[in-house]
Amino acid sequence: MAKRLFEEEGHAKLYATYRPTYPKEIYEHIYTYYEDGLNAVSVESYTLAVDVACGSGQFSKPLCERFKQVIGYDVSEKQIKFATAAMSNVNNMSFKVGPGEDLSFLKDSSVDLGTIAQALHWLDLDKFYHEVERVMKKGGVFAAYGYGNDILDDDQANTAVKQVNNHAILY
Repeated sequence: MAKRLFEEEGHAKLYATYRPTYPKEIYEHIYTYYEDGLNAVSVESYTLAVDVACGSGQFSKPLCERFKQVIGYDVSEKQIKFATAAMSNVNNMSFKVGPGEDLSFLKDSSVDLGTIAQALHWLDLDKFYHEVERVMKKGGVFAAYGYGNDILDDDQANTAVKQVNNHAILY
């Protein structure tokens, strides 16, 4: 089944080796959006970030530069194996295995920043968004983003795709 594609060890190894990373500007854009929503940001505001569908953790690790605690979360044990090995020296990073629609390991209103990169299409969105709404703190941000390389033969459709690829939600 296609939904299980990223769970095989061989695929997870290729994914960890070849998946593109994101530019620093993506992180800065998300942080700016987060800070604008809080009005006054202090270091205490950057408490917990959760990267759902983290794969081998390419986006998770940079979050550790700002947040006291970062949790990478993925359905694939093999992906988490590679992520854990690659980031064993990062003290404020931990990983968990489970489906994105089940964030029961998180308390209500406990997350400052939730992220998901290039993976919304794998999830049951109603269940996932319900969990996101439950775990986000007031003033927190959920950011869903992708590579943004979709180009369609319709200007209106391209505008919609761009809005989806650059979408963040302030709670």
